[in-house]
Parts: sequence; C-alpha cells; structure tokens
Amino acid sequence: MSEQNSRSADYDLQPQDILRHLADLLFVLDPDSTIRKVNDRGLEVLGCTLEEIVRQPFIAVLKKGSLKAQAWSEMISGREVRDLDLELNPRSGDPVLITFNISVIRDRAERVVGLVCLGRDTRELRRITASAAEAEFQKQKAEELQREVEVRKEIETQLRRANIDLQQKTMEVEEQNRALEEAKRQLVDRTRELAQISIYKSEFLANVSHELRTPLNSMLLSARILSDNKAGNLSPEQVAFAQMILDAGVSLLELVGDVLDLSKIEAGRMDVQIGVLPFEKLRIHLNTNFGHVAQQQELALKIELAEDLPPSMGTDEVRVLQVLRNLLSNAIKFTETGGITVSVRPVLPEDNLAHIGDRSPIAFTVADTGIGIAPEKRDLIFESFRQADGTTSRKHGGTGLGLSISREIARLLHGRLNLHSVEGQGSAFTLILPDCWEIAQNPETLVHPSVLDDGNVFRNRNRGANALRARPNEMTAWSHRILIVDDDQRNTIALKHLLEMNGMSVLCAENGLQGIKVLEQNPDVDLILMDIMMPIMDGYEAMREIRKKPEYRSLPIITVTAKAMPEDRERCVEVGASDYISKPLDQEELLLLLKIWLDPDLKTPRNLATP
Repeated sequence: MSEQNSRSADYDLQPQDILRHLADLLFVLDPDSTIRKVNDRGLEVLGCTLEEIVRQPFIAVLKKGSLKAQAWSEMISGREVRDLDLELNPRSGDPVLITFNISVIRDRAERVVGLVCLGRDTRELRRITASAAEAEFQKQKAEELQREVEVRKEIETQLRRANIDLQQKTMEVEEQNRALEEAKRQLVDRTRELAQISIYKSEFLANVSHELRTPLNSMLLSARILSDNKAGNLSPEQVAFAQMILDAGVSLLELVGDVLDLSKIEAGRMDVQIGVLPFEKLRIHLNTNFGHVAQQQELALKIELAEDLPPSMGTDEVRVLQVLRNLLSNAIKFTETGGITVSVRPVLPEDNLAHIGDRSPIAFTVADTGIGIAPEKRDLIFESFRQADGTTSRKHGGTGLGLSISREIARLLHGRLNLHSVEGQGSAFTLILPDCWEIAQNPETLVHPSVLDDGNVFRNRNRGANALRARPNEMTAWSHRILIVDDDQRNTIALKHLLEMNGMSVLCAENGLQGIKVLEQNPDVDLILMDIMMPIMDGYEAMREIRKKPEYRSLPIITVTAKAMPEDRERCVEVGASDYISKPLDQEELLLLLKIWLDPDLKTPRNLATP
C-alpha cells in the first residue's frame, strides 16, 4: 500500500459500519477538542443529531463542572487519559455518567491530529456492581448475623449452663444455709442445755454443800468441844477419839471446800482481796501447821526467807496460804525420806517478769525429795480430778483438785505456778506473784470484784478483827443474849453449848416465823444467828421481815448457813444480813465475829436493812 493510501486510511477511514454496532460511545475530536465525529450510540445518549453538535466544543455536551481543570489540561496537551468519569448532558433527562478512555491520534511527525474518546455507559455495570456490592454486603451481613446467632447460641448455651450451675450452687448454698441454721439451732439448744446444766450444777453443789456442811457443822463443833475437854471428865483415849473425829471432819470439809472453790473458779466468781502479807507471819503459820506433821513422818521441814526479801508484800493472804498449804500437803504426802524446803525470795531481773510498781515479784518455792513426776504427767496433774497415779491400787489418796485450784488462784493473782521435777528425785513447785504493795495500802481495793462486799460490812469486819487481834486479852466471855434460828437440832445443840460455855444466853427457834415471834417476845436480843434453808419461812424472808421494823434495823444478823456459793452470800447481804459465816463453823472465827459485832467500840452502826 502506498504512503498516501496509508495516510488516507489513518485519517479518512469511515468506520460507520463498525461504529453502528459499537456499544460504546465514540467521540472523535480535533486537537482543539471540538467534536468531529460521534457514533450512533453517542448521539442516542445525547438525544440529538450529529449536525446539532458537530464542530461544538466537547465541553458543550458535558454537564457543567463535570470536566475538571486537570483532566481538561491533560486532554488539550495531547496526553492519554484513562478511566475518566464524565457526565454527559443530554437534551432531556438527567445527566449520564460515562467512563472515557481518551487516546491521542498522531501523524508520522508525531503531531497531534485528533483525539478519540471512547466512552462506556457504566450505569448498568454500576447497577450490577452496586447490586453485587449490596449482595456482598448482604452476604457479609448475613454471615455476621449468622456468626452473631452462633455466638448468641453459644452465649445462651453458656448462660444455660451457668444458670444450671448457679441453680446447683444456689441449692448447695441453701442446703448449707439449712445445715448452718440447723447447726446454729443445735448450738443455741446446746448453749441453753449447758446453761441449764450449769444451773443444775450450781444448784447441785449448793444442795450438796448444804447437806454436807450441815451435819459437818454439828460434828465438828461437838468434836471440838469434846477434844477441848474443858470439863475434864474424858479420858485421854476418849479425847484422842474426839480429836480423830475432828481431824476426819476437817479432811471432809477440805474436800467440800475444794469442790466449791473449783466451781467458783469455773463460774468466775472467786473473789480476791489484796492486803498485806508479812513473811514472818507466813513462816510461823507454815511451821505451826506443818512442822508437827513433818516430824511425825521423820521429814525435815525448812522455811527459808531470803535476806533481800522485804518484810511483807501486797497480795491476797488467804489465797496465798491456800496454795502453799496445798503444795506443802502434797510434798509431805509424796515424800518418804529427806525433807521439804519452802523458800521465799524476790524474783531476779533475769527472770524477765513484769512488776507492779517498783517492787519485784516474789517467788514461793516448795521443793521436796519425794517420788517426782514423770514428764508425760506434768501437765495432767494440773487438770481437775486428775492425778499422776489414777489407778485403784494407788498408794496416795486425794481428789486431784488441789493443783488445779492452785494454778487458777495463781492466775487470779496475776501470777503463775511453775513445776520442775525429776522422777525419783523430787519436785519443786514455784508460785510467782506480783507484789501489789501500792494496792495493799488501800484496804478497800479489790483486784477481782467480790460479790461479798456490799460497801461496808466486810471491811468493818476486817477492821474489827484486826483490832481484836491487837488486844487478845479482851477476848473474854461476854454476857449477851443470842437468838439461834436453825431447823437442825444437831447444829442448835452444839452451837448453844458453845455459846453458853462462853457466858452467853441463848434462845432458839426452828424456822424464820418462829424466830420472829421469839424476837418479839425477847426484844433484848443482842444478835441473831440465822440459818437460810428452813421450813415454813426461810432465812431470807425472815431477815426481810425483821428489817421492816425500825427497832430492828440496826440489830446484827449473822447468817450461819451451809449454802456457801458466792451468790448465796450476795443474796444474804441484799436482804439485810450484817455478816456471813458458812458451815461448818470454825469456833475461833465464830467467836471473833461475835465479838466484832457485839463490841460497841468495834461495830460501826449503820442501817443494815437497806440492801
């Protein structure tokens, strides 16, 4: 083909037949972007003829603002443009978005001779694409919903499982709560039972105490009177028998006292009163009470007071002596050869014990050369009713209460009781107590509250007793009239005989009602010894009735009863008792108490009827 024909083919080829069937829009533009040719599809979209738009600028068929400045500059500069979205502005209807690819036509000299704009109506494609996108979106949405449904199902499954577990846990908790409530109910019932048992125990001990002390009172008084043999009409053998009865009664009394002390400790009702304990008095007391016993068993008894020991200490003398008597009794009981040493010394600083005030604690040690205590039984002996040898073939008697009570007394006195023992060589018990000297200077100070102290009565007794001890020559028989109100004739006979031996005149009554009548018939009565447990009218009611009468409000009434529990003493004071002494009576203590209340120089008058 010739060069001219080739050029003609490049520029004059008429593509009508091809363009007629072309689905895309075709615009042929001059280099200045004026429209030169448009195919049928382009005219169809524009809704016009070729004559109407030919030689018009291409921008004229576009929606205003559709062709951006950058794209326009690229077109007129002869650069090819791909995927250019332009909106055609047809004669009627809305603008149509067409995607154009613009190619540059060059001659052999590479000069731009025209532009070919091939456009495709992408509305359907966009619709299809949008539909596909929508379908994809819906698919994704459906998948998400499916995943959500699955997750929800899983969550629901887990919730159902959790709910089942929760129900099971709830049932278990409810069952536990029911069990807890049942345990609580049983505990409350048990507590009530224990409280009731404690009441029964207290009542039992009170009744046992009364039933034991009542016959003991008459037995000990009678045995004491016989052993004294003031009339001189008994043979030495008969006096020995009377002393034997007295000793046996005292042993039984100590047993009753131990049981009651244990009950008081368990109930927290044991009273402790701090006073002054002279160590020389302690030495004399222990020598007097245990020296002859040690001699009878051929044992050496040494009581050693340290040189740096002060003359006295502040503590409860009665309780300290109770513990030491128990330790000495055990030492003598379990020692066959050798001896017993009682040593009293200040506690050394290296013992690292707390002081009360500026004075060192005091250590009381009772050491023996007896059988000793096996290591495995050293804790057991401090338990109530327990002994190192608890067999039926044991050599030594006893109830096993003494050490238990002694340790509790040590605790009440803010001290302790230690044990050092070597089996077969002996034992050493050490009672360590604080020296409450400053407290002892105030006679009204109690370390542990005492239900016996109504404010004046028992302190008056102590002051009077001290005064009488300071004037022993004044302990002579007085001529006073005493009214004994007691339903036990054994006690009445023994007590009447004792008082008459000391020069007193005695009236008797078998119950409270009869006692009031005897008192009304004998207004010169100086003092009443009142029992508590009596028929018709007991001692409590009798004292209430007596105190109602103004003329008897200052009359001393001393309760003499076998009821020895702390609450019994408290009740006696509340109903108007002036003082209290428990059976069995100690002869010297009774006479001393009578002197206190009958001596006008010792008695402090007050309204005793006011509880």
